[in-house]
Amino acid sequence: MSHDQKHRDSPPDFGDDDTQDDDQMFKSATLPVTDDIPLSGEDDDEEENPFGESSVIQKSSTNLNQSSTNNETPLNMPPVTPVVVSDPQLTTSLKNDAPLFSQDSNVNTTEKNTSTTQSVRSITSLENQPSGSAQLSKSTNCGSNALSLNMKPAQKKSDEHNIEITVSDPTKVGEGMSSYMTYRITTKTTLAMFKKSEFFVNRRFSDFLGLHNKLVHKHLQLGVIIPCPPEKDTFVMAKVKISKDEAIPTDFIDRRRSQLERYLNRLARHSKLVQDPDFREFIEMPTELPKSTNTQALSGAGVLRALTNISQQVTKLTTKTGEQDQWFEEQHTSILDLHSNFKHLHNHFNTLFSQRKDAAQALKTLSTSLNHLATIEEHTLLSSALIELANVQEKLEQINIDHSMKEYSIIIELIKEYLSLLEMVQLAFQERIKIHQQWLSAEETLRKKRESKTKLEQTPKGADKIPQTEMEINEWEGKVIHHKEDFERISTSLREELDVFEKARVEDFKKAIDSYLKELLQQQEKILEVWEAYLPEANKINMHLIQQLVLFVILIHEFSCQQSSVQIQKIEADPPNPNVGESLKIRCFLINVDPFAQYPTQVLWSIRRFSQDRDFRILAFGGSVRDTLSGRVSARKESEEVYEIVFRPAQESDSGVVRCELANTEAQVRLEHTVNVLVPPSISFVTPDVRVRAGDPVTLECRAYGNPPPLLMWTRQGQEYPTSYSSIYRIESVSKDDRGLYKCVAEQQTGKKLTAENYVNIFVDFDPTVRCEQVVVEQVPNINADAEITCKGEAYPMNILKWEFSQGNTNVRRAITTGIKYRIDTNVAADSIDSSYVSGLIIKNVEQSDFGVYTLIVMDESKRQASAWVELRPGSYIRSYNNAIGIFHLYSYVFIFFSMMVGILLQ
Repeated sequence: MSHDQKHRDSPPDFGDDDTQDDDQMFKSATLPVTDDIPLSGEDDDEEENPFGESSVIQKSSTNLNQSSTNNETPLNMPPVTPVVVSDPQLTTSLKNDAPLFSQDSNVNTTEKNTSTTQSVRSITSLENQPSGSAQLSKSTNCGSNALSLNMKPAQKKSDEHNIEITVSDPTKVGEGMSSYMTYRITTKTTLAMFKKSEFFVNRRFSDFLGLHNKLVHKHLQLGVIIPCPPEKDTFVMAKVKISKDEAIPTDFIDRRRSQLERYLNRLARHSKLVQDPDFREFIEMPTELPKSTNTQALSGAGVLRALTNISQQVTKLTTKTGEQDQWFEEQHTSILDLHSNFKHLHNHFNTLFSQRKDAAQALKTLSTSLNHLATIEEHTLLSSALIELANVQEKLEQINIDHSMKEYSIIIELIKEYLSLLEMVQLAFQERIKIHQQWLSAEETLRKKRESKTKLEQTPKGADKIPQTEMEINEWEGKVIHHKEDFERISTSLREELDVFEKARVEDFKKAIDSYLKELLQQQEKILEVWEAYLPEANKINMHLIQQLVLFVILIHEFSCQQSSVQIQKIEADPPNPNVGESLKIRCFLINVDPFAQYPTQVLWSIRRFSQDRDFRILAFGGSVRDTLSGRVSARKESEEVYEIVFRPAQESDSGVVRCELANTEAQVRLEHTVNVLVPPSISFVTPDVRVRAGDPVTLECRAYGNPPPLLMWTRQGQEYPTSYSSIYRIESVSKDDRGLYKCVAEQQTGKKLTAENYVNIFVDFDPTVRCEQVVVEQVPNINADAEITCKGEAYPMNILKWEFSQGNTNVRRAITTGIKYRIDTNVAADSIDSSYVSGLIIKNVEQSDFGVYTLIVMDESKRQASAWVELRPGSYIRSYNNAIGIFHLYSYVFIFFSMMVGILLQ
């Protein structure tokens, strides 16, 4: 089968779409122009010749008015069917409020043919497509090809300032693997910025990639959504290089020419990009452009660019930037959701296309079988009817194919185009985030410079460094202002671009859906016409055959009536709601079954899965399993009245409606049972541990999965009741009291309570604090007693915790360490996460020299410190004891005096 025939049978991009799209989208976001560059390191379509060195081919200037040489073969493309739009020609308004994108595209694709060129026949299936966007093509470097860019009908186009670009005359230069394609670019314009009103140039494919590189480098940082050029198909291009002129896959060449034309017209419609010097040079300079080495995959610049992009991606993933504008945060989330939904929608349409293709193949097989049957049929009228019926199936096959192709061109291509545009929008958002990070970094550096100046002013030795520091402060103040202006500029530009993008998207899909519905209606009308045309042929069949058919129907009716008394009593599932991985047994109980009936009862099992099926699909008929899950599903007849089907093991995808139906009865006898396979809750994502400055906001997010969907809640360690019944818990201004361990709980009620948990630590960076239980501690000296002082210090992250002692009015303090006299016990507080410490100081055998002030000092890694002191004094009852001793001595002296007086008197 030729390559052209393959392209007619199946459009590109229909394979394992999930993995291909994921890889392509990642490449698009990181290296938007290097994904499709030949590995030889050469430009465009130049690739290493696997058959050895080829002769050097000199490229001559392309003269479109003369015969081409043998090494330059123009490929004259037939005129592409123009798109039906309101205006006959493409005009571009340069008003700033003109939309960038629209559904209709009126690109003038008329090419000029040289006198001695060889005509290339376009593929019929592509010519019949209704618009330029209907060309089946591979995705571009950014994920898909061009988006149609016509202005909205409500916007008037300028008659004085317009530009029209056509790409024509694809020409093969050279022979073998060293050959490449060039394209003639013709521009007609009334714009004053151009020297001429009509001019043309010749460009190769790598020039387009180089232009895209330059535009991205200059305009992405300004918030401009830049369209994407088509990507290179290395496999098909290799066939173009080695094929003879008559075997060149012209459909691929025509698609690429059309894609390049739409790409240039998209750039011309943008009021900023059309004025870009590189774009004007691209379409205006008649000489060859410099070699686009930046498009090489294995060049030094290419490797450096790849490493730079990877570094930027790592920075984006690891840097957290607080969004100041809620509008941009909402828009970014909306863009991500829209991209994900478009991707799933694109995959489903691809599946639908494959199924339509299979249906068309089945109709073709049926037509062939009917023709074979007609050749052996002896009855003339019946044979003729079978032949006509075969023709009907062929027509239905063609209608199905045409509808699939139009469905692809109307819906699938539009979705692919918006996938690429959404990726470019995400790149613009990332560029805005990068500029915001530069602004914040400059502000942080400026703050540190100012702090350094303050410290220098406080020290006599730093006076000579102050002028240099002031110069650095002035320099960084200018950088802060510059980065702030850049951020405000890209924010304003991105707002305008997103507004135009959103309006165009709504209009595009409105028109596409309208066209798609009309196409569906036309398809049904064509099918109706085909069957109406066949009806007279069917009526020619001999009435004798009709009578035989009636007798056959009567026989079937009698057969069904024999089973009409059989009824389904009930249908039960064991267990009713199984857990995933368990065996599920479903029984169907019948009544009024006649075991001696001529035709035994047959039970048909079918299922409609919630996650996969729209209609019921057959699982088993009797004991024969028909489902593709035959490895897990088994059916059997337990008795005359009981039939069962078993899922072993049950999976979540088995959730749905299971139907038990009698297959050989005239009336519909069926009963259904809803099965819900339970999936225990599991947490699929939770925010990693967070370190935040006091006063900043923090957001904790948790996502869980299960069937039925679990209830999410956040609880804090030590709290009995949940803090939040939501998947997101946000603290607007974090304080040190908010630090600690937070738990995300996914709870599911399915008869018994099932939960899943995950934890997040919040570390708060705050100013250190010290608190002591007492300000004064008293102790009696010299009685072999100890004194204990307890204080609590808080700092994160903790760097230094120490005790110091001072005595009297002196400010001299000496450090205290554990030894013979002192013992220090420091432990982490029970309710802390490495930020709160309880330190106890024990003074052994207190003496008079131990009385004084004891100070606890804590310091964090930022050299911020705090302290608190406790005074150790003599015990208050010591003074009472001394007073009592004095009184005792007085009384003793008095007693001795009176004793002496009594002794004297007695003598």
